[in-house]
Amino acid sequence: MSSSYTYWINGEFVSADDAAVSYRNVGVLRGYGVFDYLRTYDFVPFRLIDHLIRLKSSADQIGLAMPYDIEEIADATQDLVQKNGHPNVGIRFVATGGISTNGFTPPEKGDLAILIEPLTSRPQSHFTEGCKLITSRLQREFPTVKSTNYIGAVMAMKGAAEADAVEALYVDGNDEISECTRSNFFVVQDGIIKTPEKNVLPGITRNVLLKFAPEIAPIEIGPIFLSDLAQVDEAFITSSTKEVLPIVQIDDQIIGNGTVGPITQSLAKRFKAEI
Repeated sequence: MSSSYTYWINGEFVSADDAAVSYRNVGVLRGYGVFDYLRTYDFVPFRLIDHLIRLKSSADQIGLAMPYDIEEIADATQDLVQKNGHPNVGIRFVATGGISTNGFTPPEKGDLAILIEPLTSRPQSHFTEGCKLITSRLQREFPTVKSTNYIGAVMAMKGAAEADAVEALYVDGNDEISECTRSNFFVVQDGIIKTPEKNVLPGITRNVLLKFAPEIAPIEIGPIFLSDLAQVDEAFITSSTKEVLPIVQIDDQIIGNGTVGPITQSLAKRFKAEI
């Protein structure tokens, strides 16, 4: 990480090059931690409070005590963005269990870091021509928790990279689709926008899209199975960094006619307006 970035760690501004975490932190030793991620648009963090509410929800679900409240974290985030002076960046919140005296039991309150990261630009062809996914049978242990334990996701994304795919799509033992490693999944079938409800992280971009999508097409939230992909007309994924990203192939299955569909295009345009 370039030294031109500054982090916020437990109330202090720290150079990215000088930032450190103890190996006695149970977030390092045991993977006991949660995180969240958003991006800025012209210095404005997108849906900051929504992301912080989700961060706290993740922490609450695993019994991790947050050392700061949402308002304090929001203020620190705004200060950090201005201090770094970059209009468009990624912001990563990492809450860990803190330093443990026995290597297992966390202290009463954990640690919190706010990290500023450069954004990776995505080729325009990804939006005009669409992208590929692969499927993965690996499963998240706590789907509604944005946990720092990403072993399954790292393994799945290694497979995606080898297949020249942008993401890996989780499929369970019953062939039911849930979500990707870092994004939510949607399909369009017979003019209806469909997205899974079971075992999915409540994505912020997903929630934004679900609010305005009825302006474009009806929505159906429910099960989607691997066998359904042969009948769908369009597919796309959503996340803070991918926004609305068209998908034209999943494994060897071509989605629809293999091009970016009109409803996906309309949703992407509408999301830009929302930004």
